[in-house]
Amino acid sequence: MAEPGQSAPAVTRHLTAPAARCPFCGGAPRAADGALVCPSCGAGGRCRANVVDWRGEAGREPSPVGRNALWRNDMTAADNLRRLGRAVRFCVDPVTSPLSPLAWLARARLRRYYDRTRDDPDLARRWAEHYLAGMPPPPMRVLDHGTGRGRHVGILSQLGCDVAAQDVAPDPWWSNFDRCRFQVVPPECDRLPWAAASFDLVLDWMVIENFTSERLARLAAEIARVLAPGGHWLILTANDEGLGAHVPRRNAGRLHALDAVNAIAAANGMAMMRHSYEGFYAPVLPVLVNAIRKTCAPRPLDLADYDTVLARLVAPRRRALWLAAFRNARG
Repeated sequence: MAEPGQSAPAVTRHLTAPAARCPFCGGAPRAADGALVCPSCGAGGRCRANVVDWRGEAGREPSPVGRNALWRNDMTAADNLRRLGRAVRFCVDPVTSPLSPLAWLARARLRRYYDRTRDDPDLARRWAEHYLAGMPPPPMRVLDHGTGRGRHVGILSQLGCDVAAQDVAPDPWWSNFDRCRFQVVPPECDRLPWAAASFDLVLDWMVIENFTSERLARLAAEIARVLAPGGHWLILTANDEGLGAHVPRRNAGRLHALDAVNAIAAANGMAMMRHSYEGFYAPVLPVLVNAIRKTCAPRPLDLADYDTVLARLVAPRRRALWLAAFRNARG
C-alpha cells in the first residue's frame, strides 16, 4: 500500500486484465471492427477506448419521446402529474434545488472529493485500512460492481490495484481511468461479463438493495464464479434496522437484512469473515440532516461514514449501513 506522499505501485494491467465474457450467455466474445461479438448468441458490444457497451443501439440512443419532456404523450395524465410533482419538489428542496446555496456548496465539495479519490494517497490509505482489514494487502485484482461514477476505481487505482468495473450506464468520469476496463451491461442481465476466477475482490457498494432476493441469489452465484479461490466479496448497503431506513427503502423498494444475505452467500460457498455497522441517518429529515453535516463540516468531504462521532453515539444495530466481508471458500 502506498504511504502518504508516495505514488502507488505501478500496475502492469495487460498481464492481469480479466477476460470479457458475454453478459447474455457467458460465451467468449471475439473482437471485430471496434466491437466484441459473441459467436454463441450473436450479442454485440461496442468498444470505445476502455469501455465495452453491451446495451445495443436502443440502450445507447435517446428516447424518441424525450425522457426529459415536460409532458410525455407516452404516459398517462396521472403519471405525468406525478412526474411534475417530483420536479417541483426537486426545485424547492434545499438539498437539490439549482438555486440553493447548500446544493452549490455540496456540488463544489463533491467535485473536489472525486479529485481526491484520484490524487490523495491519505484518503486511499484510510479507506483501505478500514474496508480491507483482514484481507491480503493491495495490489489485487478488483471488480467494482455497480461502480457508478467510479470513486472506488480512483481509490483502488491509488492503492496499485488492477481494477475492472461495470454498471448499467456509462459515466464521463470513466475517461480518467485508462488502466481500468469498464463494461456497460443491460440491467436485466444477471450474468457478470467476466471470466471465472478473474478477481481477488468484488465490491458491491450500495448496490444490492436494487436486487430482489431472487436476483440477489443469482448475483451471489456469479460473484462466487468470478472470484478466485480465497477471494472476497465486500458489501456495503443500507441497514434495514437503521434510523432513517425508510428513505433508502423507499428509493430502492427493498432493503436486505444481513442474516438473509449471509444465508445467500453461504449457499454459494462464501463464508462471512467479518461484519460491522457504520454511518448515521437522522430519524427525522435524514436527507437534509445528512446533507448539512456533510456539506458544512470543516474537514474535507468524505463519502465514507465509518468514523463519525454521530455514528459512534448510535447503537450499532441502529446505524445507517451494514458492512460485510465474505470469503470464497470454494477451491
